[in-house]
Order: sequence, then C-alpha cells, then structure tokens
Amino acid sequence: MSREAIQRALGHPTLVDCLRQREREPERSAFVLETLDAERQDVSAGALIEGAERYARGLAELGVGPGDRVLLVLPTSVEFVLSYWGALLAAATPVPAYPPARLSQLESFRTTLGRLVATCRAPLVVAPELLREVLGDASAELGPAARLVTPEEVSAAGSGTGPLPEPPAPEDLALIQFSSGSTGDPKGVCLTHANLLANARAFMGRMEVSTADLCVTWLPLYHDMGLIGTMIAPVATSCPLVLIPPTDFLRRPAFWLESLGRNRATISVAPQFAFSLCTRKVDPGDLPGIDLSPLRILLNGAEPIFADAIRDFEEHFAPLGLRRGVVTPCYGLAEATLAASMRSPGTMAPVRAARLDADARDAAEPPRAVSVGPAMDGLEIRIRGRDGAWLRDGEVGEICVRGPSVSGAILTAEGERPATDAEGWLATRDLGFLAEGELHVTGRIKDLIILGGRNLYPQDVEAAAAELPGFRPGRIAAFGVSLAERTTQALVVVAETNGEEDDAPRQVVALRRRLRESFGVLPWDTVLLRRGQLPLTSSGKIRRAKAREEYEAGALREVVYRARSGAASRAAATSSARLTE
Repeated sequence: MSREAIQRALGHPTLVDCLRQREREPERSAFVLETLDAERQDVSAGALIEGAERYARGLAELGVGPGDRVLLVLPTSVEFVLSYWGALLAAATPVPAYPPARLSQLESFRTTLGRLVATCRAPLVVAPELLREVLGDASAELGPAARLVTPEEVSAAGSGTGPLPEPPAPEDLALIQFSSGSTGDPKGVCLTHANLLANARAFMGRMEVSTADLCVTWLPLYHDMGLIGTMIAPVATSCPLVLIPPTDFLRRPAFWLESLGRNRATISVAPQFAFSLCTRKVDPGDLPGIDLSPLRILLNGAEPIFADAIRDFEEHFAPLGLRRGVVTPCYGLAEATLAASMRSPGTMAPVRAARLDADARDAAEPPRAVSVGPAMDGLEIRIRGRDGAWLRDGEVGEICVRGPSVSGAILTAEGERPATDAEGWLATRDLGFLAEGELHVTGRIKDLIILGGRNLYPQDVEAAAAELPGFRPGRIAAFGVSLAERTTQALVVVAETNGEEDDAPRQVVALRRRLRESFGVLPWDTVLLRRGQLPLTSSGKIRRAKAREEYEAGALREVVYRARSGAASRAAATSSARLTE
C-alpha cells in the first residue's frame, strides 16, 4: 500500500470506519505482541475485528450504552487492544488509565481510580483479575454507579450474536486522555474521531508512512504517544505493528533493540531518557546479528531533547548499522491529540539560540534548544508574550497551537471547560521560540527558575547533573523556591542517587562545581534520595511541581544526604526540614 493509500485509509469519517476497512484482508497481521516471558502472539485483522465485536457486545450486556465512558486499567496486552476497539464499536468512549507499577502505590491508586471514575462518570472499569484481587473491596472508591470487571468477563458476556449499536459520528468522542500529571492534578482531554484522524493524517504523512514500514513500540498504551501514535494509527492503516510491554523494556532495554533488528523495523518512538538509558546500559557487542540499518525514523519526544544525547546514541549504535539523522525530534501534547510539530525523516536537527529580551539581559547566554520541526499540516503554532501579544521569531514565550486536532473540551471534577480561547488557540503552558519556521521548546512556564532576575531552565540544570557519576538521568528535579529572607528564588536540586552513601558528599561537591562552572550559580539546597523516591508521571517524567510540594512540606522520603547553604547532614541526623523552620 502506497503513502497515498495510507492517507486514504485515514480519510474515513471515524476510527470505526477505518477498522471496518480491514475486513477486506482478514488474514493480514493487525499487530504482534512480544514479551520477555511468553511466546509471540500474532493477531490477524480478522481476529482483531471478531474480538473487538465480542468485547463490544460484552460491554453492552454489562450495561454500557452509546456515549458511556469505559475506564481501561490494563497493561499492554491483547486484551487492551480488544477493549479499546470494542468500546468504539459499542459507540462508547474508552478512557485509558495507568495501573499501579508497585504494591506501594496501591493506596494512592485507589484514590486516583475513584477520582477518575467520578470525573468521567464511567459505569464500568475493566481491569485484570490480579488488580481486582489486590485492590480488594474498591466499591467505596468507585462509588455506587461503577463496576469493576475483568477482560475475560467482558469477553464471556459478549459471546452472543446480537446487533451492535449504531456506529459513532465524527464529532463523537473516541478517547478521553487523562494527563500524566506532570503539571498538577490530571485532567481529561476530550478527543473526537475527527480530532484523532486529523492528527493521524498529519503525523503519518510527515513520516511518509506506507505499509512497507513496520513499527516497534514499548510505549505504554495508556499514554497518548503510545496509544495514538503507535497503536491506533498503525491498526487503522494496516501498518505492521509490534507491541512490547513497557515493563519489559525497563527490565531489559536491549530487548527493544533486539526487537527492532529481529523485525527489521523502520519506525519506533521513545522519550529522551530511553535513548540515554540504552547508550549507557547496552553494549552493541552484546547484540550479535542485530541490524538497525532498516530504521529510518526513531521519534524522540515527550520530554526535553538534548542534541548531545542524540549524537551519543547514534554514534554508540552505529556499529549495528544505525544511521545519523534517524533520531527525529518532535513535540506534542494531549490537548492537540498528539503531534504538534515534527522534523522530516532523515534530517539532522539543528540547535538554535533564542533572542534575549529585556527580562533576560542578565543571563549568561540566550537559551538554546533543539529544533522539533515545523507545525504539523493543518496546525498553526505561534508564540505569545506575557502581555498577550504575538512575538517575533527567536523570542521566547508561550507556545500556542490551533487546528483541527486540538481538543474542544477539558474534563475536570467540576465538569467540562473549553480547551481553547475564543479564537481557537490552545495555550500549552510550554515555553519556546520559532526560528526559520521551526519550533524550539525551552521549558515550562511554571518550571522556570528566576535567580536575581536571571532565567534558568530546570532541564539545563538536570542535564548537567545527569552527566556526573552517581546521578540517575531522568531522576533529577531542579526547581526554585521562595524564601522569606530572600527577594529572589533559591535553586534546589533533588535527585535519586546510584552511589553509595559514603559517596554522597563527593557527589554534592561535584554537582556544585559543575553548576558554578556551567551557569555561575550554586544550589541553595541539594537533597539526595534513594532510588524510586522522586514523584513521576505515568509516562515516567519528573513531576517537578510535586517534588517541590513534597520538599516544601518536608515530605521527601528516604533522604540519603543533604547539603544546604554549605552545611551538610546525613538523613539520620536531620530529616527533610520544612522551609519555614
């Protein structure tokens, strides 16, 4: 199938119409599931449609009607895919949610689950039997109107042959995507079939995808990047797809690279931390016979992108045939469905500097950022200043997006609210600038640290720390706090450590030296934690606002070492003190 045929496949009014087109080739593979611990499962298009219809009838038998929301708390699995498409065939709205990763998260998960059910008014929650067992009696959290059922129960309830509901319309919801919570409490982004298909046409077109391509992904399916970019779009267009559970990638990062080579993949997607993790943890010499030369696109998005990390990854795996320019930076957000900008395949991403405005005149140098490409077809991107005026090229301000894939509504506990202003512009709360028609992202508005009138981006501090021994890349949070005795913010760095406790003082000294040399600043406080203690989003990004909240409340857990204003102390001697003490 040509690129033009892929676009025609996405030209149908709804995702259900796209799925129905796959009935023409029932034997063709719809997707493959590969795991570390089980045999490969190959699901044909015919089996996918038959299974989705069974799930749709099962949902109807269990009381789900057209327009109802169905909460899917499922790991990457065949059952997740059947549940998602089954909900669409039932004319319902699927609402993916992430399952707890550790037993220690169960209590907070109970509360989160109840809040999600109440917010989206879902009458049904589909979750594995194991989760139901460990949750125990969750009726208090779910409320009286919701039931928790397993995929097996949904499938069994749909064993009949009754008619399916009338298919949805383009303006009907095809997904409520809850945010990962990196900037506060999660909110539900309401996306229609028209939103999803407009964005899929744009990013599949930008990547020049055809059915000669094959996508391998380990991204979680409860997150927009994995769900829309690497499950919905490939399944809807007959693009071959291999799914890997994200837990398997984290257990063994080399498994992703082995699958890329084994399947002769041409497309994959990952956030920045995954590229850095593979560079550090995977020796190309340990992957005999793996050929990465078929790869033409490795999308890099969802978190800050660093040119050095891209270069290091491509050079590290060049012996396996990986070509330069394959790692392709992009930018997106759930409120715009998924992709807002993307570089063209095979082009090197330049790093450009912004212009300094009057508020940044004391900065050592203007912010620099990797290009994440021009706006997707059909979307507009502009940069707005603090006074509401549109800025010139090179000037840093808030990134605003407008177009057919932008959500019309945000769902909160208080109800729906518009996602855009009266002119259709979505304010992203991200900072960036345009240069030569391409977007460059510099950070988030709330994350910006202002030290004596100078703007400091937390991503830059975190990247500098990540280069030092003992610090865990992707597990460092830099933020500013306000102190009564200061008229400006103070810099705080909280990080998980890989080192021994005896190494902690040396780590802090090295960090202070690096920050002084790189930015001319010293942290007011540095706190080292044991592994697994920094708050993360469902997609593995640092929740800086939450880390700052825990720091200010004295609620950081398992503190190994801290050094404040030149004074250091072990956790046993002084716990994480409140700023007001």
